[in-house]
Amino acid sequence: MASGRYNIKAERYASFVLPLTWQESDGSPVDLTGYSARLQVSDPSDTPVLLLTDAEGIALGGAAGTITLSVPAGTMSALSSVDYVYDLLMTSPSGFNTRLLEGSFTVERGVTQP
Repeated sequence: MASGRYNIKAERYASFVLPLTWQESDGSPVDLTGYSARLQVSDPSDTPVLLLTDAEGIALGGAAGTITLSVPAGTMSALSSVDYVYDLLMTSPSGFNTRLLEGSFTVERGVTQP
């Protein structure tokens, strides 16, 4: 399965939350019970600037197939307003890795700081 492409836009100085649902081709949710997840955001020189895992920043919804990405405002404030790249890797309980999503991760410029 080829990874899906989804370009993310996030705002500097604001919390970022993105709810997703992984579905089978028939529309039924993939059961994520026992899965682990890892999302890495890198700058144009491939230097990692943000890492989310199912232990911090990614909530997996088990049988519902939901994946919620969350980044607090303080972490978003530390990122520059540039275009980054990211991918989301899902690992099944048996150790099979699926790169579910990839794309750009754009941090839009903010003016008002908290």
